[in-house]
Amino acid sequence: MEKLFKKEIKLKTEGPFNLVGKNNLFDVPENKLSGLYLLTFKYKDGYLVEYVGITTKRSYEIRFREHIHEILSGGYKLYDLDKLMKDEDFVVWNGRFGKEKGKTIDFLNNYKKFTSFIEKLLKSYKIFFIPTDLDQRTVERIEGAIYEIFKKKNDKKVRQFIEGVRYKARRENEEPVDFILESDVKLINIPNNFQV
Repeated sequence: MEKLFKKEIKLKTEGPFNLVGKNNLFDVPENKLSGLYLLTFKYKDGYLVEYVGITTKRSYEIRFREHIHEILSGGYKLYDLDKLMKDEDFVVWNGRFGKEKGKTIDFLNNYKKFTSFIEKLLKSYKIFFIPTDLDQRTVERIEGAIYEIFKKKNDKKVRQFIEGVRYKARRENEEPVDFILESDVKLINIPNNFQV
């Protein structure tokens, strides 16, 4: 196991980028990089993080092609964003993963209904890259620490987002490291500094 020698890690968000339209993540040079990334929605006075991911062996561009495939094919949860903004129950499809997963046949039988939610999601996602060349385990620890923060907040929206997500937080035998996340925007459910 590789040992971390840093006492502090500082990274910065790049973005937000869109999936469709102007400032599309597929058209920016940063899409060739790798590291952590955040799928968010514009929410009240900032950005609400729906998903934290890592891609250390592939570029952001390749990883997001995979994400789009899963969104279009019912792999991921689908949300009614109007209800999300009103703090109402907002999950319209549970995806094919996790405890409450749906059946592919149900997704296909309701595809026409789901297309409006899919289209709105694709237009509404705001993506932040957190480029880094840190080793895989360190990046996993950062991702895991963020999900642990989400769990502790016990927010109903965030619980809906993270149900079924797998991550690898810091193990007991690993030294804690201070992490600082610099961002030009407010990320509503992620603090600027925490331990990983």
